[in-house]
Amino acid sequence: MQEELANRLLREADVLRRLRHPNIVSVYDAGVHEGVAFVVMEHLAGGNLLRRLQEGVSLAEVRGIVRDIARALDHAHGNGVLHCDVKPENILFRDAPGTGARSPALLSDFGIARIASETSPVDDLTQASVPYASPEQLAGRQLDHRADLYGLGAVLHLMLAGEPPPRADTDGVVRLHEATPRLPRNFAPFADVMGRMLAPLPEARPASGAEFADELDAVTAEGAPNVVVRAAAVTTAEIQSVAPIGDVPDPLVTRAEPRRQRRRRRRWLASAVGVALVVGATGVLWPEWPARAVAFFGLAEDPDIAVAWNDAEALGADPNQSLGAVVAAYRRVLELDPGNAEAAAAIDDAADRWKQDVQAAIEADDLALASMRLDDVAAVFPADPDTSSLFNRLRNRRHAEQLINDTQRLLERAGLSHEPSATAAIQAYQEALRLSPGDSIALAALDALAEHYTGLARDAAIAGDVADAMNNLGRAVTANPDFAGLGDVRATINAAATLQAQMDAMLQQAADLRERGALIDPPASNAAQIYHQVLATDPANAVAVQGLAEVSAQVLTVFVAELEAGRQQEARRLIDRSVASGLDDGAVNDMKGRLEEEIARLEQVAGLLAEARTLFAEGYITEPVEANAVARLREATRLDPGNTEAQELLATCAERLAAVAEDAHAVGMAEEARRYLDLALTVTPGVQAWRERRDAWIADGGE
Repeated sequence: MQEELANRLLREADVLRRLRHPNIVSVYDAGVHEGVAFVVMEHLAGGNLLRRLQEGVSLAEVRGIVRDIARALDHAHGNGVLHCDVKPENILFRDAPGTGARSPALLSDFGIARIASETSPVDDLTQASVPYASPEQLAGRQLDHRADLYGLGAVLHLMLAGEPPPRADTDGVVRLHEATPRLPRNFAPFADVMGRMLAPLPEARPASGAEFADELDAVTAEGAPNVVVRAAAVTTAEIQSVAPIGDVPDPLVTRAEPRRQRRRRRRWLASAVGVALVVGATGVLWPEWPARAVAFFGLAEDPDIAVAWNDAEALGADPNQSLGAVVAAYRRVLELDPGNAEAAAAIDDAADRWKQDVQAAIEADDLALASMRLDDVAAVFPADPDTSSLFNRLRNRRHAEQLINDTQRLLERAGLSHEPSATAAIQAYQEALRLSPGDSIALAALDALAEHYTGLARDAAIAGDVADAMNNLGRAVTANPDFAGLGDVRATINAAATLQAQMDAMLQQAADLRERGALIDPPASNAAQIYHQVLATDPANAVAVQGLAEVSAQVLTVFVAELEAGRQQEARRLIDRSVASGLDDGAVNDMKGRLEEEIARLEQVAGLLAEARTLFAEGYITEPVEANAVARLREATRLDPGNTEAQELLATCAERLAAVAEDAHAVGMAEEARRYLDLALTVTPGVQAWRERRDAWIADGGE
């Protein structure tokens, strides 16, 4: 016997060393010294769950305990370990009640834990606590992780009902089908989730501890009472200490009190006595005894709410706290008091402050701070519509910063007079201004380019080289059409006797280039470039204005054709060349918008296809109505009518439905067989063999 206990102790230590988790008891050392087995574990001063229940546990704490143990079980199961003995004695706490923040629950005693790959059942059921063991464990069947989830459900039943779940084994035979859980009336909202946890068949239970905890949270969010569960009966002396009959407040004298307190004060003492009688019989008490009961009857503020509110306010006032911590604290208040408008408003205010901080950081070019704050907002409020625009602003600002840095390095190497580099620089700086309007570095750089090429144009005009003067003036105007020195240079060029002849020749050259399709390419000689050179000298030249408008229209036509053919890279190149050639902003923005819409459409189609494949694999082919594979594929074909993958997947869905129909018919489920075959024909109407099969089934059924 002593050797068996030593082996169990060392086995538990070996298992716990594999499991490092904040909700699992830690083991520091283990071994055998002078023939005596030993394990060094962390000290837990808070006792076990049974002790906590003697003192009283609020429903919020019940939820926290379940979530803690659910996390511990999920971690163990993820590492291939089954606990096999989840019970209140094995749920421990680090701190005693009343020491401040909620003490987390820890799972202990892995002495009969098993490795999930072990195929044999637990061979000594006397080691496990029968009231909390799953039906399959009591029946000596093979176990999986859902046996532990049953144990956790049985512990929850104890906390809510004051006793473990009932068993249908009064005749001495353990059955797989358990009796219905018995819960007090005030815990009726928990009936469904409790029934799932204590389902006799493992397949009917939640798939994981996390799923169970989420279901429990959903119940508490739907208005389950914020009660305290307590194993000990409530005495009449305790009732009298909470609300002596002579001290009951007049429920009519409440107009000056906050609405939340008025609601509490309208609960009459007669109701209190009735509740107390129920408490004495069931071991369940309304909020915390005696301080919580005072709050329940409206004689004082709920101490949990007051503590939670003070904690939240302190976090909100601390500039070093993350948004997640602040919002979680206020949400804790809402868990305890769902109608607390101040907490809801505080959450909204915190979100607004963080978003304002993001905008201020972007404007101050502190992009690291902006990114950190924006990540906080997106993590806490993933559906906030403002985060998308903020991410776009941040991304654009980073892109603009990169463009400016790269362009500065380019001009430092090549110099302002290197025409290809200067042309590329003007384009890059203007794109940076589009992404980050008013950027001072980009504006100053464009002014420097305008000044440089205005000087070159002036020198060429004085020397009588009208063509060179017009070329340089065109670059200066492209860099900054409002540059102060442009007027004087225009006057100098206009004074040249050969100007009109030069402009006529350039306009004819531009017309020839348009006929050949050289609208914005090649970069050194295209129609748009020449029209801009003419307009730089003569801004009102009607032929050049109209010619440039025609170039924009022709480029847009080519762009649409490339987009419809699915050549996105070529469409993107046309946008870049249009910007470099100085085409009208309206035409360029139109092309950019169309390209973004096309990319978004294709991404949406790809997402719908991926979701449809997942839904199909999970068996959700035509149901539920709001989320099934066929519905996703129909939406994909609406957005992309020629998508072959969507058509193939629809055909596969129809084939699966027809196969299910065949299986149902083979086992005599005639009505279900016809329904599934009708669904297959709805998805793919043209399959004659399915129509004939359905008609035959109807005939066989005598319909």
